[in-house]
Parts: sequence; C-alpha cells; structure tokens
Amino acid sequence: MAAELKALLAGEARLMHVIHVAAFHDLESGLSPAGGPLPKVCFLDVCSNRDQALALLPRMAEPPANVPVVGLLFEDDPDLALRCLRSGASGCLIHPFDAEQLLPVLSRIGYLDAAPEQGSCHKVISVLPAKGSSGATTLAANLACQAGRSGNLRVLLADMDPVAGTLDFMLKLKSTFSFADALAHAEQLDLDIWRGLVSPYRGVDVLLSPENLLECDSEAAAVASLVAYARRAYDLVVLDTGGPYTALGLQLLRLSDEILLVTTAELGSVYGAKRALTHLTENGLPSSAIRLVLSRWRRGQGFEQADIESALGLPVSHVVPSDPQAVEEALLQGRPVAPGCPFGKSLTELGALLLDQDPAAAGGASAKGLLSLFSKSF
Repeated sequence: MAAELKALLAGEARLMHVIHVAAFHDLESGLSPAGGPLPKVCFLDVCSNRDQALALLPRMAEPPANVPVVGLLFEDDPDLALRCLRSGASGCLIHPFDAEQLLPVLSRIGYLDAAPEQGSCHKVISVLPAKGSSGATTLAANLACQAGRSGNLRVLLADMDPVAGTLDFMLKLKSTFSFADALAHAEQLDLDIWRGLVSPYRGVDVLLSPENLLECDSEAAAVASLVAYARRAYDLVVLDTGGPYTALGLQLLRLSDEILLVTTAELGSVYGAKRALTHLTENGLPSSAIRLVLSRWRRGQGFEQADIESALGLPVSHVVPSDPQAVEEALLQGRPVAPGCPFGKSLTELGALLLDQDPAAAGGASAKGLLSLFSKSF
C-alpha cells in the first residue's frame, strides 16, 4: 500500500519528498522537540493497528504539532473514516488509491502541485513581528503595494491577526467580511465568493481581519485550504501574521514559502525575535525559511547589525531605514509610502530580493554582551 501511494504521489505531487516510516514508534518519536522538523503532511495507515493509529492521529493533527493527517483505509469503511475525521484527519483515501481520490485531499490540505503559469511565482510570504510596534504591518502593506504597482503581478495582502489587525485602519478600508468568513467557507471558495471577501486597493486585493476581537476557528484543514486557494489565484500572497504563538499563526507559517521576521535594533524587539526563533525551531520550522529584516534602522541607535546577527544566530537579510516622516504622511492619508523615499526604495529592493529568490546577505561579528544576555534567558 505504501509503494502504491508513493508511486501515485510521484505523479500527482512531484514536489513532495516522501518518506516511508514503517513503525508507529518511529513516527511518535518524530513528534518530540528533538525529533527534527515535522512533516508537512502525514498519510497514516489506520487499519493495520486501528487503536494505535486512532490514538496517534489527534496528537499529530492538533496543537502543538498541527500536521495535516490523511487516513489510509484498506477498504470502504464509513464508520472508521468518520472516526478519523472526528479525531482531526483532513481526509481519507480508500485502497486502491487513484488521482480522483487524492487530488481533492491534496487541495484541502494546501499541497496541490499545480503548475504555476509561466512568469509567475505563486509565492506565499508571511510577515512576522518580533514584538508589537516592530513595523511588520507597515512593511507587509507596502511590500504588497510595491509588488502590485507595476500591474504585472496579481497580489493578495491578508491581515491574519484576529486580535490586533490594523490593516483596515492603515489603508482606510472597511469590509463586511474578513478572513474569518474565508475560513468558514474554505472548502467552497470560488471566484464569486472570493470577490465578495476581498477589498481592492491600488492594484492589490486585501483580505481584512475581523472587526470584533475573537478566537478564530483555526482548524488546520480550513487554513490550508484558504492558503492553497490564495496561492493558486495570486502570483504573490503577503500574510500579515499576529505572531507565532497561536495555532492559526503557526499553521500560516508552516504553509508559507518564506517568513520575514521583522525586528528593530531595540533590546525588547531583538529579545522578542530570539523567543520567536526558538519557538519556531521547537515546532519544526527550518531556519532556512526565515529571513531576518531589520526595521526602522538608524545608525547609532540601538544595537549594531553585527550584534543582532550574533545574538540571533541568523544573518540580516535586509535593512529598512528609518523614514518616519514619509511613513507617517502615508499613514495619515491611507496610501502606500512613496516609492522614491528611502523607505520606498528599500521595500522595492526587498520585493526584488524575495521574488527573484536571491541569497540572503551573510554577516555576523561576535557580540558577547548581547549574546550573554540572551543565553541567560533561554
């Protein structure tokens, strides 16, 4: 059964790297913090040892792992399939497997291997603040607007912070619908529904956060379906996330191609970046997917770039200069920052770096004082 599924995935999900784990014990050990990066999806045999599989399934599908699980059945067994779904499975496949079964499940979990259009990147980028007031939302909004300015890219900007989202205020937008509605209809999304959910803004589609504070239903399958739909519909998707410490935030980061961790040179922000990096590593996200962006940089204020790199163990990929007058004027008028100012030019460079997938800048001298300060806290 494993060989049959692997052959099917080789044809229908060519980008998926498939590993066969023969024993439940080996799979369970991979869920520990020391077990290395978590899988993007698990196809779980629930028939060979039903009780053990059903006990393991929710541990994988629910926080903190949040791994989408697809149950594998030897034969059509509605009762067992229902038990799998109630335990958190994203779907089930019935032997013998075929593409007609597989493709809807892959789409639901966000791993449909659709070929991108020529000249399009279909890239999902999450912007993650090291702490509040790091400038992450300003960066996310302007990065999306800079990319959409040419008119050659289809761009989505999504405010995925259910508690403290501010894109509606920043862009002077108002909508009856939010990403909470998109999650509620994630399995039925089509062009007509989607047009009612997003708000057009200067060549960019914007998906806003809910007006009222709420705890969103962040079921892994719904989040994956939403991101998968956005990935297919747009060349670039910019997700303004509220942070990595919720199930929703962590799932969004798992589904992203790259993560922009935004910090300033202030002690509190760098400390927050260190905590975020530790949390991401413990939850299986590789550091290779994270780009460190230094926001509101002004020489002589706060820590130097080399100090920050040494303390975080990560090179600074991009530096956004402090440009308070240009940013404040744009905020008051509800428009993007002018592309000709220092901040605007920097965002244009960052967009080119991300879309062309240029290597991150290297660097890092030692900074014993700052590194010692963090080592006492972690």
